[in-house]
Amino acid sequence: MNKFKFDFNYIKKNLNQKNFLKDIYVLEKDSNKVSGDKYGGGDMFFKVIRNSFDGDDDAYGMLLNDYDDKKNKEFKLKINKYQFDGTLLPKLSDNFKLEQHFDFYLQSHYLIYSKSKKIIFIYGIIVILVTIM
Repeated sequence: MNKFKFDFNYIKKNLNQKNFLKDIYVLEKDSNKVSGDKYGGGDMFFKVIRNSFDGDDDAYGMLLNDYDDKKNKEFKLKINKYQFDGTLLPKLSDNFKLEQHFDFYLQSHYLIYSKSKKIIFIYGIIVILVTIM
């Protein structure tokens, strides 16, 4: 097993696209996976990591902790930007095409066409701002 790298090119190269597509399209009642949120929801990038990582659930949990580490802050900001502007999936695979992006300042919604499934996915991201007084 190769050591996982928080590097976009590494992730793109190692992404199991077939399993990833199943994972993002799974309905909650049909899934017992950690990433099987209702209608493919949740953090899209956790699904990307899971499908480009070759290891058990404990190692995956530790990997998610590393993702939140300060040393990966710049990488995480870049991924969050890709998720917010709808370019994450098209950047990962030619299978996906961003059809429409709707930016509502703290919310973003987008339509992504999957060439292999011949369907359009609808995703939304909400940014939560926390102010500490």
